[in-house]
Amino acid sequence: MNYIIFLCFLYLLYISFKRNRSIFTPSNFFILVWFSNYFILMFFVHDFYLYYPGSAFILLMATLVYIGGYIGMEIKVNEGEKKDNIDLKQIIKKLKIVSLIIAGASFCVVPMMMAHIKGDFLSLFNIKYIRHISEYVSYLRYKKEFQFPLSIQIFLGLNYFASLLNGVYFGYLYLSKKFKFVYIYLIPIFTSILIAFITTEKAVIIYTILLFVSSFFVSYNALSHQEFKLSIKKGLLFISLFFILMFLFAYIQMNRYGLNDISGFRHVIKVLKVYVFGHISAFTIWFNEYMSKYTPLGFGRFTFAGLFAFFNIYEREPGIFTDFKLVSSNILFSNVYTAYRGLITDFTMVGCGLLIFLFSFLAGLSYKRYKYSKYAFIYLILFYSITVMSLFVSLLNYNTLIAAFVLLLITFKYYQTVLKL
Repeated sequence: MNYIIFLCFLYLLYISFKRNRSIFTPSNFFILVWFSNYFILMFFVHDFYLYYPGSAFILLMATLVYIGGYIGMEIKVNEGEKKDNIDLKQIIKKLKIVSLIIAGASFCVVPMMMAHIKGDFLSLFNIKYIRHISEYVSYLRYKKEFQFPLSIQIFLGLNYFASLLNGVYFGYLYLSKKFKFVYIYLIPIFTSILIAFITTEKAVIIYTILLFVSSFFVSYNALSHQEFKLSIKKGLLFISLFFILMFLFAYIQMNRYGLNDISGFRHVIKVLKVYVFGHISAFTIWFNEYMSKYTPLGFGRFTFAGLFAFFNIYEREPGIFTDFKLVSSNILFSNVYTAYRGLITDFTMVGCGLLIFLFSFLAGLSYKRYKYSKYAFIYLILFYSITVMSLFVSLLNYNTLIAAFVLLLITFKYYQTVLKL
């Protein structure tokens, strides 16, 4: 049955790209992200369990995105909207200084973290000491329920904001071919790597890179007459960066467990295998159980866990879900269930479908308007980020990420006012 679902998924991808060949249309992007993961799980990760009811639900959601996205794109821009056009290029050019200032300020989170655990900042550049720090902080987090104070969490959110700002401005630089000192705009990513060395939280790197890349693509496409083209050279570069990232994750994971030999490396590779591919498998297993028993509605506490915790409505559990599922015949477990588990548990399957449709419909509207509308511009960045993160969890679970997008909107509105656009 999974093979039939796969063929339907492939056909959906085909008709979506036949309608519009751009990878950046909301439906094409969403379907491609989910199809590629499903494809790898089907044909290259044979030991992972995959149940067809959950697979069928994933296909249904992709179909709703296809329909919603193209309906949104078909709605024509009216005259009232054209009067509100703004010159986004003028705003983006103004981000040159503020993006570096915010990136520099957010870098302070690294020495702040080191001071909080009574460590030495310069020791981060000592490989042996990094391993000790990582193992120590991991012990505090998982055994002592340790959390960094609010001030440090604020600066972490500031780094996500810096990633958005620098990604937007990097798109302008890349298009303008202004490559002198361009790497200074990668400071937020460098900061996230140092944070991961301390906390062993790989997600920090993923979120930072995702925000940077999403904002880069939207900025480049908004300012260019043609959308970003993926050549063989660029494709090889992305693949190389992916493997570098996997090696970095393996190193961080080994530090977390205090491992430093080949057997430890093999163990970490198994863990990373679950981290990269276990989410869809875990969701299909959970979906089978959900279909056969009553589950009380969460009314948003699993999709907006951070906000519920912030307003003391419901205490947030580490990892959102605490129950683990056996996802592989090699005895591997996962408690990451994609964003769909939270949406279904909160709003039922019907509610999940309606929200997914609305999400893609607004993305379709934004795609036709993001070259001149700040709201569409920022929403499209949000759409790309949520889409990739939906493979694992809802982006809206994290207050620091929500705050980063709010600050980006405030920044754009501020420069629009200053420039009288």
